[in-house]
Amino acid sequence: MIVTLSGHVDGVNSAAFSGDGQRVVTASMDKTARIWNAVNGRLLLTIKSQFSLTSAALSPDGRRVVTGAGFDFDDDDKEIRLWDAVSGRMIADLKGQKGDINSVVFSPDGKRVLTAAGSVFTLKSGPDADNTARIWDAGTGRIITVFKGHGLVVVNAAFSADGQRVLTSSYDRTARIWNAQTGEVIRVLAGHTDWLFAAQFSPDGQRVATTSRDQTVRIWNMEPTPEYKTLLKPNIKLSFFHNFVAFSRDGTRIATSLAEDGIRVWDAASMRMILGPIKNSVDSIEFSPDS
Repeated sequence: MIVTLSGHVDGVNSAAFSGDGQRVVTASMDKTARIWNAVNGRLLLTIKSQFSLTSAALSPDGRRVVTGAGFDFDDDDKEIRLWDAVSGRMIADLKGQKGDINSVVFSPDGKRVLTAAGSVFTLKSGPDADNTARIWDAGTGRIITVFKGHGLVVVNAAFSADGQRVLTSSYDRTARIWNAQTGEVIRVLAGHTDWLFAAQFSPDGQRVATTSRDQTVRIWNMEPTPEYKTLLKPNIKLSFFHNFVAFSRDGTRIATSLAEDGIRVWDAASMRMILGPIKNSVDSIEFSPDS
């Protein structure tokens, strides 16, 4: 362990590096997002919300923060806000998405924000449920694209490295790849037999990693047609949360964090485990920019 970021007074739901790897932003059930010095763990800024925060991310240039709120039982508009990463001043309040905001992230160019929504507690479906991902203009707060098609809560959404595609994962047991401009589905990754949790593109966009409550982590090759290999199948029933996967920025390694199984790091080419398991339950996992 290099440094511990200590100060939140309730569970931490997400943690993400800045583009230069010098800072980390965290989102917590204690209704705050916090920015930290990634080297010495010093707290740099506290952003206060009225709601429990589920996710937070820094813009690529490090000047802004986006936060998302959730984990309650109503379907009112949820808080998605943009903040100045130095002063903590609120820049914009993004309105129009209902249900829990389960993930937020900036596009690679910093001009757009991608959010994923749906209630992880009520599991609503049908026309009254907002089980969508959305892209917003990071300057105006206007909704640009809505990704509709998942039958249950969308728990995660991510851009491809070029910003041209969006990847979503859902409790409807599928991951989907979308055209980021038009909102059209490009591919549906079906085969998991239980809820999906996390899904991430590889840096080159040629592979997708998914985790599921069906006890598997799968690596999908996109070309010529989607095919998967099972990276990990622990002999346990995975819990409701705490199941994540991430590619290193150079694409050579994959990290998995499955609640009862622990944290593992894998060689992305050979699929051989090179670290772990480290017995720890975490709510977020990410490589630093230098991998």
